[in-house]
Amino acid sequence: MPRKNGPGRARRGETPGAPASSELMPEKTDFAAVQQTSLDTPPRGVTRVTNPDSPEERTMDQKTVFTQMQQYGTEWLKLVTEGTNRFTAALAEVEKIEKQGIAQAVSAVDEAGRVAKEAIGATEQISAQWRKAVNEYAQRTLEMLTPKN
Repeated sequence: MPRKNGPGRARRGETPGAPASSELMPEKTDFAAVQQTSLDTPPRGVTRVTNPDSPEERTMDQKTVFTQMQQYGTEWLKLVTEGTNRFTAALAEVEKIEKQGIAQAVSAVDEAGRVAKEAIGATEQISAQWRKAVNEYAQRTLEMLTPKN
């Protein structure tokens, strides 16, 4: 079956007597859109690691790869060591603060114990004085109520 709009053939107008589209837009004659993305093959750089601007693939020398891996390993070890040192320093600070807190708690408990002992002693003295005073008042009241001969 022959193509209806082959090269060099003008499109027919939709209505009889209407000008063909090539006559309306003479600069766009025989326009066909080029497909930008392929449907059956992946674009370059998806399956391979390549520079899209460079036509050939680049491979690295094994010695270069080994040297770069050594440098990466050295930097990684340095980073891990630095992190571990910071963590150890932070734990030392926590230990110092914890010891201060425990010392303050022990001191507060000792002070509370001392204050409690003093309060108990003061209560004992007040109770003894109260008993003595009540006994004296009871004796005087008894003396006042008993007749004298």
